Amino acid sequence: MLQVAPRCLGSTCSHRIEIMNAPAPPPVESSLDPIELIMSTALDAVVVMNASGVICGWSGQAEAVFEFTADEAMGHPLGTMIVTERYREAHSAGLARY
Repeated sequence: MLQVAPRCLGSTCSHRIEIMNAPAPPPVESSLDPIELIMSTALDAVVVMNASGVICGWSGQAEAVFEFTADEAMGHPLGTMIVTERYREAHSAGLARY
């Protein structure tokens, strides 16, 4: 049920629309798992690494940003692929604490 409730204060009126008991939209059917769905639709670069620091996910946008294909990046340490040499030691130390 759709209800429109006008509210007026002096000569200014606004309308508030309320949807009462509206059915939820149907779930989106997808054969992709949630991570693959996020990675395939994200507008930003998405890079996923495992606990060892090895790249296990690389989105299409990551290909555009970092100029490596997913095939080139997957299975390689994140620290050597996209972390600049200046920050690699800090990256490795942080990963060790993780």
